[in-house]
Amino acid sequence: MSSYKPIIISLLFIILLACAGKVSAVTCPVSGTINADCSWSMSESPVSLNSISVSSGVNATIEPLVVLRLSTGDMDIFGTLIVNNGASIVATSNQDIADIRVHSGGAFNLAAAAISHTGSGRITIDIYGSANLTGAILNVNTFSTYPGSTSYIINTNISGSKIAFYKGSNYTLAGGNVFNGGVKIDTDGDGVPDSTDNCRTTPNPGQADTDSDGAGDACDNCEQTPNPGQQDTDHDGYGNACDADLDNDGFVGPNDYNIFGMAWWSSMYSTNWNQDADFDSDGFVGPNDYNILGTRWWTGAPWK
Repeated sequence: MSSYKPIIISLLFIILLACAGKVSAVTCPVSGTINADCSWSMSESPVSLNSISVSSGVNATIEPLVVLRLSTGDMDIFGTLIVNNGASIVATSNQDIADIRVHSGGAFNLAAAAISHTGSGRITIDIYGSANLTGAILNVNTFSTYPGSTSYIINTNISGSKIAFYKGSNYTLAGGNVFNGGVKIDTDGDGVPDSTDNCRTTPNPGQADTDSDGAGDACDNCEQTPNPGQQDTDHDGYGNACDADLDNDGFVGPNDYNIFGMAWWSSMYSTNWNQDADFDSDGFVGPNDYNILGTRWWTGAPWK
């Protein structure tokens, strides 16, 4: 019997530690400001929340399988909100919008968790701080990341009328993400989503495209000469379609003609191939390129 005493004592010690942990656990409030680390556990689920705020430096945890009902007001996160496996946040109010705001310095971490709304209630998520969404399911009105924020979105399903990743927000999309609804990745912040923006990295809200080549005037390297591929083989800022300045001296003259002549009737596999002389970018220096040279003859930069 004495040989079992150490085992029995160890088991009792583990049980006491577990009980002590339960006694010391702090239950998060259902409204107001959370000023100390706490959690919502299955013993309280489902939990009905009113307006709530997680203070800076504080961790609030929604334990696995717990259902949090955001019945009235909003949720402001200045500290960290952790939503664990199988837990969910549901907006149940009939108010216009329940907003989950992750403020600068705050963090919102969801792992295999869900956010949704019922009835006429709607929910928005605004990320100004950081978010880590892994295997999450979000059925929201809007989801937005703002300048200065950092988001990691991995194997997550987001459905909403607007899903926006604004210019200046740092976001990583990985795995099998699924976006349903009005996805708006607006890299240049001009109000036009990347999916339709003819200058994705240069603001141009008016979307002017003088030569109708699909590249907006604000970023087109030949603004008045169609060049949909935007080829600029000498990397001088002028596209091949309008740049016959082969010696890059800022003027199209006899020396450029001589350089062009050395590349005449060549293709990309020829020994005399010069990609800069392929003005129409068809892989061959021939009559059409010669005509383009003629239209630029005796002209100086800038070329459009």
